[in-house]
Amino acid sequence: MRVFMTIGAVAGVSAAAAEIWRHQHTTKTATEPNASPPLEGQVSTAQPERNAGPQPHKEPGALASGCSFKKPEEKTESGLRFLMFWTAPLLAVAALAGWLAYHTWHQGFTPNDKMPQSSGGLLFFDAAPSGSSAIAVINATVDPTGFPDTSLLNLTLTFQGASPGLHWFIAASGEYRPTQDTNLAAFCSGGFHAYRAGPATINCRDNQIYDQIYGSRSVQYNSDDHIGLLDGHTIDRITDSLDGYIDGDTTIISGTLVGASSQHPASILSTKVVIPISTPSPSQIGSDKYFIYAPIGIVDQGDIGTGSPLGRVATADRQATFADSSMHTPINYLPITSLDLSIDLGIQASQLSWASPPTTRADQLRWRVKGQGIKTVKFSLHNPFAADRLSRDSLFAGIWLSLAVSALLLLLERFIEWVLRRSRA
Repeated sequence: MRVFMTIGAVAGVSAAAAEIWRHQHTTKTATEPNASPPLEGQVSTAQPERNAGPQPHKEPGALASGCSFKKPEEKTESGLRFLMFWTAPLLAVAALAGWLAYHTWHQGFTPNDKMPQSSGGLLFFDAAPSGSSAIAVINATVDPTGFPDTSLLNLTLTFQGASPGLHWFIAASGEYRPTQDTNLAAFCSGGFHAYRAGPATINCRDNQIYDQIYGSRSVQYNSDDHIGLLDGHTIDRITDSLDGYIDGDTTIISGTLVGASSQHPASILSTKVVIPISTPSPSQIGSDKYFIYAPIGIVDQGDIGTGSPLGRVATADRQATFADSSMHTPINYLPITSLDLSIDLGIQASQLSWASPPTTRADQLRWRVKGQGIKTVKFSLHNPFAADRLSRDSLFAGIWLSLAVSALLLLLERFIEWVLRRSRA
């Protein structure tokens, strides 16, 4: 603001100085003597002005003899001078003011009135033998991290009727799929013993103490793995007709349950799994932010389309519907009896205004569902201070825009004046 006030003051002083000079020049020309003073011995024939009576109008600078001289013509401003003293400064002022207006009220220039879209999902499988009674209760929490644009999806799978050595599989598709540039410290429960076993594979180092604490060993994140549809011994590729699964945009997370820990009885086994996910980008409409999360743990009962074969299994399982293409193991949906989901976005000032499905409490992002998983989660957060901030930003953005428009109009006025002067020259 001080820069623009200084520019305006300098321009005003320059214009005032030019006007004073022009006025003094005109006055001086108009009051010049019209004839030489009389020589010694000559009698002046000039009569005092008060006795002269009405006189014909004379242009400033006219001589007593009737002769006159032309007023000095004003010099036409050159194109380079006009560019240096008017075009460049005014364009710079307009550009700077427009930039400040855009960044002061960025939301007003880039409206986003569309609901966000979810993609993919989280599916759970196990390699239990036919007739197994293993079921699971799942607790899922989404927490912020210190990594840019990354959240942690913490899963706790509590198995009933399962035995040590059970292989479990999680298909993380779409927005739940870890990105390739995610820091290794965000993988594996414990967060410090992950390593790359290949270009698309991250393994967690086995440690007897940590395996007992987190409940699984041989945990792996494989971005080249696939879930296929089992047809006898053949594993057929699944197209995008399986709800919650996107072939080609999925990371398969797998592990093996270890023995019971002291925290649970022998009949209950529990394991913890950490999945780094990209923090969803909300859509902001007014003072509300709208979020959406893909389904977790759902089951697709419809027809599933297949593509080219992915491989074969050694032993066919008539009770198995799917198979893992990397381990060539028949698998099934893991039966889920209940699922708890809580989301922490790290936003303290916002209030929950709407959620689908409804939350367990009106002031918390927490859901509890019975049965097989939870469908797409949608909710909006309201910021009670957003309206005041938006009004303030709108005021300052209007000031900057007015300054930019004024600079452009002044430039247009000077340009028209310059063109007219050149046409008269």
